[in-house]
Amino acid sequence: MNKMKLSGLIATIATVLTIQAQAGQESEPVGYFRTVIPGNSDGIVSAPISDQIDFQDTVAGIAGNILTVSGTPFTAGAFTNGLSYVRFVSGPNAGLWSTITSNTGSTLLLNAADPANLATVAVGNRFVIAPHATLATVFPDGDAGTSFIASLGTGGLQRRTEVILLDVTGQKQNRSGAATYFFTAGFWRSTGATSVNADNTVLVPQRHFILRNRNNTGALTYRGTTTPYPWVLATSSLAGTNKNDNILATGKLGQLTLDELDLLGNDTFTPSTGTGGLARRDELQIFNNGGAGFNKSAVATYFVLTNGSWRSTANVNVDVSREPVIQSGAGLVIRRAAVATTTNNVWSSALSN
Repeated sequence: MNKMKLSGLIATIATVLTIQAQAGQESEPVGYFRTVIPGNSDGIVSAPISDQIDFQDTVAGIAGNILTVSGTPFTAGAFTNGLSYVRFVSGPNAGLWSTITSNTGSTLLLNAADPANLATVAVGNRFVIAPHATLATVFPDGDAGTSFIASLGTGGLQRRTEVILLDVTGQKQNRSGAATYFFTAGFWRSTGATSVNADNTVLVPQRHFILRNRNNTGALTYRGTTTPYPWVLATSSLAGTNKNDNILATGKLGQLTLDELDLLGNDTFTPSTGTGGLARRDELQIFNNGGAGFNKSAVATYFVLTNGSWRSTANVNVDVSREPVIQSGAGLVIRRAAVATTTNNVWSSALSN
């Protein structure tokens, strides 16, 4: 068995915010990207995915959501705070993850609601244990004043930079915020519990959030890292008459064309039978972080025909398959069409950074 324990946070996963009077996407060293958010505006961004490895092994057994390893390498109760996750690196779940909710010396209890399909995990599949990104690790106390704007107090007019996590429950379109956080007097707090330390709030992998540059005329530059793991996204189509928005992030470096996304595999993206509204099925929405304003709507919506030709709702007659519309580390929405039976699909890209 190959087991490894590393300490400290790997420097290459650091996310830095600096105050700059700029706009648009900027170039960065390989593995990094920068997204500039204008003053008094929202940015659609995602947390960096850690390449810190706290443990790695192969699956010795799996029963429901309980993963077993050989021997007793763990301290019982070490993973009870939900701040670590298993990411599978081989087998059908390669690239997918599940939060550890508790453990014994030889077992890990995993959250079955997370993207990894635990029913398909097999003995011999390789996995790593890594720390979740949190408000405190992505926006640390020491960077207050340079990497984000600390609030002057807990009141609405006193708040500056806010992190808004979106509601991902149920079947919804145009998902709204579920929780809003701001930093003041030494730690992150929720607008719903302004006296409680929220530093350990998890920023979920491969899911975007809103970075709100509020009550500030200067621009914020969000610097993130792209994922070292396979680019894998899990989407859901829920039974009913309504479409369902999946809140996602690419985690990849450089511009991508719609063709390069290769979304048609594994039934992850249902093609449309025509260009009219009733004929359209799944849709891909992207956002403009360089534009000003709060509560941003998608700047463009795309769908793909059964022949593989991508079209924009702005001009359904033009093939835009080869246009580089996806930015580094971009947040995006895949709007799944209404279906008769709930389906959960996993899409994996052959692209690498």
